[in-house]
Formats: sequence, C-alpha cells, structure tokens
Amino acid sequence: KSHNKSIEFEMELSRNWHWMWSTFYFNKKHYGYFPSIFRVSGKLLTSIIKYIFYILTFNKQKREIYYQRCSGLLNSIIGKSSWYRPKL
Repeated sequence: KSHNKSIEFEMELSRNWHWMWSTFYFNKKHYGYFPSIFRVSGKLLTSIIKYIFYILTFNKQKREIYYQRCSGLLNSIIGKSSWYRPKL
C-alpha cells in the first residue's frame, strides 16, 4: 500500500474526486465539450441519487464518497482545474 491505514478514507475521497474529474476531462479532450456532458451524465445522475440515498440512510462514509464524486465531476464540467488535495 502507498499510505497508512490512518489516512485510508481520506485517500479514498481523493481518489473518487480525481477519478470523476479526470473522466470528464479525458472525454472533453478527445470528444468535445457537449458530447462529454452526454457521456458522463449517467455517472452524474447516479452519483447524485446515491448521495441522496446515503443521506437518508445516515451512512456518513458513503455519503462523503458520493459527494466527492459529484464535486469532481461538476468542477470539471465548469472548467475548474484539478484542485482537490487530501486533508492529512
């Protein structure tokens, strides 16, 4: 493993944020802006639905993971650079 167990959850949040951010970035680079929005719209919709579901079921860890996924994707869509860093 590349990190301590004590920071494993924070690294998981970072991985999910960057994964979604780079998914849109890659698609935009190769296919254009609007086709990329169409390609990632399913991921955005499922992330929002799962985020709401985990709010209602009081699952804090999963809620945070899906919040990071939504955040990463929305930041990439509006054109922000990759800015999220783990809080160590």
